[in-house]
Amino acid sequence: MQCDTMLMRHILANAAWATPDAVAVRDGTSVLTYGELDERANRLASAFFQRECASGQRIALMAESSFRYFEWYFACCESGAVAVTVNTRWTASEIAGYLQAIKPRALVADIRLCALIIDVLRETPTIVDVFWFDSESAPGERLRAVPQAEFVSGLDYEAAIASARRLDLPPADPDAPSIIAATSGTTGSYRGAVISQRATWAAGLGWSSRLQFTAAERALIPLPLYFAGGSPNWTLTFFTGGQVIVLRKYSIDSFLATASACGATFAMLVPTMIYDIADQDPSVVIPALSTLRLIGTGGAPISAERLARAIDVLGPRFVVAYGFTEACASGSVLLPSDYHDRDGTDVEMLRTVGRPWPGVTLRVLDDDGNDVPHDGESQGEIVCYGPSIASAYFGAVDNVDTFRDSRAFSGDLAVVYPNGCIRVVERRKDLIISGGINVIPREVEETIASDPRVRAVAVVGAPHRRLGECVCAFVVTEPGQTLTEDDVLHWCSTRIAAYKRPKVVLFAAQLPVNSTGKIVKRELVALATKTGTGCGGIADE
Repeated sequence: MQCDTMLMRHILANAAWATPDAVAVRDGTSVLTYGELDERANRLASAFFQRECASGQRIALMAESSFRYFEWYFACCESGAVAVTVNTRWTASEIAGYLQAIKPRALVADIRLCALIIDVLRETPTIVDVFWFDSESAPGERLRAVPQAEFVSGLDYEAAIASARRLDLPPADPDAPSIIAATSGTTGSYRGAVISQRATWAAGLGWSSRLQFTAAERALIPLPLYFAGGSPNWTLTFFTGGQVIVLRKYSIDSFLATASACGATFAMLVPTMIYDIADQDPSVVIPALSTLRLIGTGGAPISAERLARAIDVLGPRFVVAYGFTEACASGSVLLPSDYHDRDGTDVEMLRTVGRPWPGVTLRVLDDDGNDVPHDGESQGEIVCYGPSIASAYFGAVDNVDTFRDSRAFSGDLAVVYPNGCIRVVERRKDLIISGGINVIPREVEETIASDPRVRAVAVVGAPHRRLGECVCAFVVTEPGQTLTEDDVLHWCSTRIAAYKRPKVVLFAAQLPVNSTGKIVKRELVALATKTGTGCGGIADE
């Protein structure tokens, strides 16, 4: 056993040493104990090492959620390689653009995404090896045939594990890059935050201690695992020897059924999933979720009123987390004790994101870098610093907008109440968060503007009953051109991922501008909200 601290790989190794027969991951009918997961991760690390995919080399993963995410991540930690998460909802060109910046040497690939992956490989020349597997197959089950692509060596993932011998590799540097987590950020589409094992270790320790995890914890993950890339959310149970339960594809019915069948004690959801729970028949929801000790939510602002309704149904079991990828998803948390007492639920507190996590220094600073008064009115930017901060964006020369003085600047404006709870009031940038997923308006605008029939376009987030915000595009056509909403949506359909496409397109003779010619987007948001066409706070789609 290595005695080095703050290595995520040793979190797994220690659990495998202490309780090798305890369940670590449950994924449908596939169950891996800590001993089995540790063995498979070590052998996969050995396979990476033998293919010269180690010591700083990037290894990306494109897959549906499965237990193999954990094997790949811990194998990268073991070998010193850098894990790279990939959003498989992106188009092939979007993924290729991101990977061209990251320059991975190898790819761990789900054969069920074969067509998408082959398209990506054609545009990503740095990838030398592809480890193929079937996300629906059991541990040890090999492929009938391994897909091949030009200039790339196709390998069977399971065969590579079986043929590799366990190695006692030297421990990685805790502060070296460990994972590159894709983040939309607020200024571009293809940024990857560089996060070390120490950062993830520190963030995970803060999460598990504040949420009081034990070895009996069963954490259900209904979100795509790439969505939580760089976050300790999906490794929390490993800190205490509990188990994680993978839900491959979310629906409210599958979530309720899995939570009930597996006796889940914790789940981290985006607000739309909380709304799904609140909209169900209480006679169904209450027994299905009876074992859930805590239900976390984050990723996007949540309606205090709708959260209060969910609390009315299930009681004060909800925690609201605030964080961002550049801070390893650490920031602050609102606990039941913050908003609920013998007098009931304080809805005003539900508008906050609570207090900082243990080990995280979170401040709300004014433009001069001073803490704002705790008066609930003075606004400042949320700034985070501590061991869980990412070091930079991979390959980015200019990180000044986010990383300054060993701190991460969120771009979110907030106020602080006298009790220390923080309320996010506005985003400094124009980032849209739709269903918990970041959408960059500029990227959508550039896509629509590339249509020669479009003269001008502005994209804003408009209130949406279920998604929180929806993408709303205002379009001005070229003189003499005729354009319909369907035309715009069709133009976007092959150019950007579905979740980035507008929910509604509104046409205007001109866009509102200020004295300097800059588009006044707040007027467009107000217009979209008032119009209510397709979103406007009332749509369900």
